[in-house]
Amino acid sequence: SDVADASRAQLSDVRAELTTTNGSGIYEVDNANENTGPTLTNVAGGITSSGGLSKDAVIELAGSLGAEVFNLKAGSSLTELVNQVNLVSDATGVTAQANGTTLELQSTGYGSSAIVDLKVIEEDDGDFTAAVGSGSRDTGSDVVATVNGIAANADGNKLSINTATLDLNATVEADYIGL
Repeated sequence: SDVADASRAQLSDVRAELTTTNGSGIYEVDNANENTGPTLTNVAGGITSSGGLSKDAVIELAGSLGAEVFNLKAGSSLTELVNQVNLVSDATGVTAQANGTTLELQSTGYGSSAIVDLKVIEEDDGDFTAAVGSGSRDTGSDVVATVNGIAANADGNKLSINTATLDLNATVEADYIGL
């Protein structure tokens, strides 16, 4: 939270009702949480770390910061693909991780301006085409909160309210699911 420690004591009774893509709950100033950014999972059709891609592929991965084109060769492992995506995450705003044999792509940002967009540019019915067709896209959403009965302004995982009796700026932590 951007609320100064001196103000925090005065705001100890402030609660906000949140509605996120993961559910609703109560936001408390001392126990702030945020929704996660958009995520695409299983976009590589369950390629194995040892077997790799079945065919050459050219894909475009875009996030809120930019896009990169990847020229992947048959036999490229899931670990190699994860490393390639993470190497340029500062340019795309997208990170990758392997979850078993599943490739998970996640935005580093939050909110309606955060995206993960994967397009298959060229591949002959291989792993990516089987998993996502010609492409797949997920867009984040802004946190929704009501503070003391007043709808808060939201941008991604940040919320704010400014009234005659309350000036509050808060950041909701990752993985907030609700109470």
